[in-house]
Amino acid sequence: MAYIKNFLLPRLGDIDSVRVVNWNVAPGAAFAAGDILLEIETDKSIVEVVAEEDGKLVEQLVPTGESMDATAPVARIEVTGEAPDEEQAASASSPAASLASSASNAQPGFYIKDFLLPRLGDIDSVRVVNWNVAPGTAFATGDILLEIETDKSIVEVVAEEDGKLVEQLVPTGESMDATAPVARIEVAGEAPLDDVQAAPAAQTRAQATAAPAASAPSTPTPLPAGARVFATPAARRVAAERGIDLAALTGTGPGGRITVADAMSATPGTTAGTGAGAAGARAAQEELQVATPHGTVFATRWSAARGNAATVVLIHGLFGDTDTWASTVSTLTRTGLNVLALDLPCHGRSAASVTSFTMLVDTVAAALDKLCRGPVLLAGHSLGSAVAARIARQGKLQVRGLTLFSPAGLGTEINQSFIDGMLHAHSDEALEREARKLTATAVNLSAAYLRKLRERIQAKAEPLGALCRDIGVQGVQQFSIQADLEALRCPITIVHGRSDAIIPWQHALNAPARAALHLVPQAGHMPQAEAMVLAGEVIERMVRSI
Repeated sequence: MAYIKNFLLPRLGDIDSVRVVNWNVAPGAAFAAGDILLEIETDKSIVEVVAEEDGKLVEQLVPTGESMDATAPVARIEVTGEAPDEEQAASASSPAASLASSASNAQPGFYIKDFLLPRLGDIDSVRVVNWNVAPGTAFATGDILLEIETDKSIVEVVAEEDGKLVEQLVPTGESMDATAPVARIEVAGEAPLDDVQAAPAAQTRAQATAAPAASAPSTPTPLPAGARVFATPAARRVAAERGIDLAALTGTGPGGRITVADAMSATPGTTAGTGAGAAGARAAQEELQVATPHGTVFATRWSAARGNAATVVLIHGLFGDTDTWASTVSTLTRTGLNVLALDLPCHGRSAASVTSFTMLVDTVAAALDKLCRGPVLLAGHSLGSAVAARIARQGKLQVRGLTLFSPAGLGTEINQSFIDGMLHAHSDEALEREARKLTATAVNLSAAYLRKLRERIQAKAEPLGALCRDIGVQGVQQFSIQADLEALRCPITIVHGRSDAIIPWQHALNAPARAALHLVPQAGHMPQAEAMVLAGEVIERMVRSI
């Protein structure tokens, strides 16, 4: 028996509205559990909305290109089973009725199934921060079941139907594959045929998704002529621009779907006849300590399988660390690039201490001189952009291009209250208030992250304070990189958020006329995090151009 019900989007934290970017399934078409039904845009990231059960799309309630309330139904779908009536729904949400069943056997009119996390773009793993519902406890549609951490944001995972939590498969504090089940839940209705072996099916699905990352074939098997190619719209656009036949690629996305990273990693002009694989195995990660005249600098290197791959050096901004680039690193390593990120002196895990901008540049240059061999592309954020520009002008490294995100040093003003607030925050609440100024969209920062950041700032308070006073006095920047950029002959790209509360975006207009400029609407001081797809594409295009 089949019935029709509303299809709701997964809840993504505090997001109120989204825009439908693309429908992958047409009305009347059948879909299977795990298929990507549509793609939505929130802030500047694309989220693939995946079916959690087999069914048929009856009606698209929101057309492509239109915005919607994130809590409203986006479609009507037909699924197998009996439609829960009001009495069944009430019993499903009743603690007394729910607690009567055991963890292994559902009561009549109910069945037990795996509970999967919502798909969040290209994120591979998450950490369970907190469980809000205990095993044996009933929950209702819209209740927050648990909180997960990815990069440095907290995502609230919300129930899409009434039910009872049977088992927590991942304890608080542990990490997990983002495609694996996180819990077992009991819900009203009859188990669809495909859910009879729910646990083995979920395990197989998780293994199939993880397999390309662990052992992707160097040469994919071309699809048969006329076979359907599953690819995101962004990947199709990139492939068209580069003259790539999607049938020649092996997708690394959910269910083997071809992603932007897959299209970018392929050789331009690739066809099914020539063959070109995806980026292949994950880059090997190595942590390094580099001695400099002012102390050791901590760095992390991700080495691509290809020995001749280009190297991108990532330099974070004031109060940041290598984790600032988490999403960027993920994108770049998927495209087969070597990536090197370091903690600036007075920051992160670097023991080196400096008290001026000049000392900062010299120390980073000394570290990179030992770490880099051959051509590199420098990518910097805020203060890190200024460091990258000054180092590039020195000419000691073979810098082939600069990508600068919200660069400092191109104008006068800087948000002094932010600098002072971060430097003198003696509570997590105070630090969180200042950190929220970095982005235009609300970002939930975990208590663990805030505590660790505050401890690191306080541990280096004296030299870090001296460095802050050297780079900005009463809201006036004390250095300029305009002459540095004018002197360079390598390609320069600047990405700046139009809602930057730290450095006015208009400063970017002072860059040399030949510099490429991307102004990102509704992005703040960290466009590399708020516009992840664009950030990766900009750096990848720069690499291809050199």
